[in-house]
This record gives sequence, structure tokens and C-alpha cells, in this order.
Amino acid sequence: MFFQQGQKGNNKWWIYMLTIFLVLFAYTLGQVPLMTVAQGYIDRNRPDLSIEDFFTNPDFSSIGMSTNLGFLLLLVMFVAAFLALYLSVTVLHKKPFQLLIHAAKSISWSRILFGFFLWLALIGLTELPLYFQNPGNYILTFDTTSFIPLFLISLLILPIQTSFEEVFFRGYLLQGLYLIISHKWAVIVITSLLFMFVHGTNPEIETFGFGIMMAYYFTAGLILAIVTSLDNRLELALGMHAAMNFFGAVFIGYSGGVLQTDSILKATEINPKFMLIGLIISGVIFIAISYKKFSWKIRRLFETDRPENHES
Repeated sequence: MFFQQGQKGNNKWWIYMLTIFLVLFAYTLGQVPLMTVAQGYIDRNRPDLSIEDFFTNPDFSSIGMSTNLGFLLLLVMFVAAFLALYLSVTVLHKKPFQLLIHAAKSISWSRILFGFFLWLALIGLTELPLYFQNPGNYILTFDTTSFIPLFLISLLILPIQTSFEEVFFRGYLLQGLYLIISHKWAVIVITSLLFMFVHGTNPEIETFGFGIMMAYYFTAGLILAIVTSLDNRLELALGMHAAMNFFGAVFIGYSGGVLQTDSILKATEINPKFMLIGLIISGVIFIAISYKKFSWKIRRLFETDRPENHES
């Protein structure tokens, strides 16, 4: 059982606290390159702008900075956090890192790709009605010179960011909490709430509204956690999360979001309520298709077997 993999290795409570601290420290340290470079551009091109005000809506082009450079530096903090998590799990917890993804010795890349392409297709399909209803809301911003580097960054580096979030929330914290809370739904809800709160500092909160965006982040975390529970492994969620951010970075971006890139299209207006409805519909369809394909058992959502022989 995926939830019970947390009982393996060294699981003293202080190791979890230390790991979380190290991950947060690495994440903060990983922000230094972005903050330093951005401050340099601000000093040269926008001395009237403070670094704090800039990051409330981080439009890198507004300070004369390449959006691809800004995007790459934005991802560095997640690379640092991912490395800290990996070292903490393998060195402090003394357990194989893949246990946070699946109990098998190898990761199922076919599942990751299935999750990626199915979720990518569902996102695109939910966007189509909006496009045909108001095509003028979408501005073509495709530029070969900037798009090729963007595509490579999104293909090679962006998955590190999405994978870190999945492994940390739906892997490390989920399995860790299950050591002390034997109720699966309680763990699913708690990790979804934590996922929501962490995203509470994103620019979208101020741009589109606190309530609707927090509901969006909670729902996204809930769908990913339910998929993980039903599949009894993390690969599908890894693919889904990668597709979500890949779509926003490469295909359709919007102002006021955390991902400011030279995407193919830019939406001038966003309806956050429709975003939430589209997310729920896509989640239901994804679960229905995966239920059939992978012969899921609904009872997996309600299994509450308590792990045995673990350290606390």
C-alpha cells in the first residue's frame, strides 16, 4: 500500500521536522539567484520599482529581463528544494527515494506519460469553448527565437518543479502523516489544505481573488491526492501536475500569474470560476478514464489499515 511505505526507514519525528526545515531552507536559498538578477535589472531599468512590488506580479519583460531567464531562475529554487528532499530521505530517513513514488524498484514512465498527455488533452478541451466564445481574448505571441528555449526549459527543468511538489505533498507528507493518522481521507484533506496554503502567496491570489483561487488550489491538490490513492502510486499525479504547468508555460499564459513566459497565446482575461469548474470536470473525466484503464478499486479510498512496527 502506497500510504504505508512511510513506515520503512528511520521515521523519528525530529527527522521529519529537520527534513521540512532543510527543504524550506534550500527553497529560500534557491531564490537568491533570481532575487539578485532581478534586483540588478530593476536598478538599471526601473529604479522606481521595489523588488517586493515587482514580485506581486512578476512580469520579467517589464524590467528588461528575458522571460526565459526569469523562468529558469524561478525554477532554481525548486531544484534546490528537490535536492534537499532527496538527500534528507536517503541520508536521514535511510530509505530509497522511490518509495515516495512507488514501492517497485523502477518508476513507471508509461504511467507518467499517460497522466501527462491525458491531462494535457483535458486542459486543452476545457479551454476550447472559451476560445471559440471569445477568440479576441487570445493574443498570438509566438516567437521562434524565444519559444525554442522556453520549450526546452519546460520540457527539461519545469518537471523538476512539479515533481518536487508532488513527491513532497503527495509522497513525503502524505506517507508521514499516515504514520500517525490512520484515516486515509483525513490525510488526503490535510495534504490538500497544506498544498493550498503553500500556494497562497502566488500572484493569482491578488489578481483573481483569495477565495476562488484558494478553492482552486485545494481542489487541484484533492484531485491529485485521490488519483494517487486510487492508483496506489504517484506516477499519474506526476504526469498530471507536469501537464498543468507545461500547458500554462508553453501554450496559453495570462497576466497576473506566477508563470510569466513567452507562451504561444496570451489570454487577456481569465474567468477563475470557469477555471475551477473546468478543473473539476477534467478531474472527474480523468478519474473515470483511469478507473477503467487501470481497473481501480474504489475501496482503496477507504482503506485505513494502520502501519505497524514503525518508529515514532
